[in-house]
Amino acid sequence: MFLMIFSRIAGFFAMTYAARCLGPESFGISGTIYLSAAYFALLANFGFDAVSVRQIAVQKHNVHQIAKPLLSFRALVLLGLSLVWGSVCWFVVPSDQRWLWLLGIAFLWTQGLNFLFVFQGLEEIGWHYATLALQSGLSALLIFLFFSPGMPVGSDLVVTVLAGLVSTLTAAYLYYRKTQHCPIGRFSFAEVATTFRESWRYWLLTTVNFTVVNAQVPLLALMADAHAVGIYRSGYAMAMALDLFFSSVYSLFLPRLSIWQAIGKDTFQKKLTATFWLCVALGGSLTTIVCLSAPMIYKLLLGDAFLTGVAVLQVLAITRFIAFIAQPYWHALIALQQGSATLQIGIFSNALYVLLAISTVPSCGPLAMALSALAADSTTMALSYWFVKRKLEQSTVLSEDAATHRLARQDDNATDKAV
Repeated sequence: MFLMIFSRIAGFFAMTYAARCLGPESFGISGTIYLSAAYFALLANFGFDAVSVRQIAVQKHNVHQIAKPLLSFRALVLLGLSLVWGSVCWFVVPSDQRWLWLLGIAFLWTQGLNFLFVFQGLEEIGWHYATLALQSGLSALLIFLFFSPGMPVGSDLVVTVLAGLVSTLTAAYLYYRKTQHCPIGRFSFAEVATTFRESWRYWLLTTVNFTVVNAQVPLLALMADAHAVGIYRSGYAMAMALDLFFSSVYSLFLPRLSIWQAIGKDTFQKKLTATFWLCVALGGSLTTIVCLSAPMIYKLLLGDAFLTGVAVLQVLAITRFIAFIAQPYWHALIALQQGSATLQIGIFSNALYVLLAISTVPSCGPLAMALSALAADSTTMALSYWFVKRKLEQSTVLSEDAATHRLARQDDNATDKAV
């Protein structure tokens, strides 16, 4: 967790300094390329991560057999996407910006060829955080050493791509050290197709979530003024600092829940309930501290001009808490192979969020956007709990029916022998 916190803090200060050195226009061009490459990388996601984490967690000895086909297929798709990206850049992008957009190909590979699911499944998430820390630390070092006001456009892209490639190659090396195999090689499309029959739901859900998250600020900008956008962004950025800690905890949930589910239903239920209450205690205490200290945080860090954002931060902090305590049940659905349920919950909650925001933000401002997020995450929490509860009850009924049929067969056999 320390490595992840370090990577985020280093990245934040480095990008802030890079923005000052580049200026708004140049920094904006880089941001457009980053976001475009991230959307392109989603095309190579296929939702494999959630399914493969569960599989690796209960079959750690088969990690290479599970991961290699997925990584190899992603690499093949990324190669095709790179050709499409390069062609569009060559024929569509103006010549003075073409080389900047071509750098996006390397960024596409660092985003798309991700080893996180391997480290998650092996419950060695520290290695992933180490590669992130390496990437952020290298970026920060290069920026603070070589950047100065008036840097040419694309300078931050060069640094980000270089650090990302080093991080990706390091992750590949760690994979090799762990498995004694190259992560990419010949594979069977049948194996990939088998995984995709379950994973496509998570792929669609990831795309929806990514789109909605990145649409928050543009959506607010369409319905409110620049001041409201600034207020919301201040609260959102600070709430994400709280989520930084929460994500370091719940990234461990899926492999653990997958193992407990493989042991048996009773163990799974007990551990799931204990994990939920642990999240309530831990998340509740941290969220209370953030909410109570919000006025002081704003006063010291941002000044009087941002004080109307205190309520936004408090609501968003509670929102992150609700999202955190939903994680045990959300990951339980994945461990129980309930992909359709997660898709239904995700689409419904995101649709609710957008509808509430559109209905309330024009009259109530940024606080309404935060309250819409709170309503959506509360809905996710309630539905996740309900779906898990229903699935476990169904499995209990099926087990009882199977036991009844087994006893009936034994009685029939005993009667036949008596006759």
